[in-house]
Amino acid sequence: MSTEGEDIDSYIMDSQEQEQNAMDKELQNTIIAGNNLGIKFDNAGVLRMKKMIENENKALIAALKNNTLAPLVRDQ
Repeated sequence: MSTEGEDIDSYIMDSQEQEQNAMDKELQNTIIAGNNLGIKFDNAGVLRMKKMIENENKALIAALKNNTLAPLVRDQ
């Protein structure tokens, strides 16, 4: 299992396609975990989860752009 710092480091280096794949994988893992807990998702629920993951991604990018310790993101 990776630490949060490792996640951010790999995130900075990811291409847009890799970022989308990571978000898709996170959505799949969330659905699988919910199903394992007996939670059934309809299409609207899946779309809300996808939007939540995308918003978290946007928030992380914004935070990294304002971070003086993350020059790789700021220069994009």
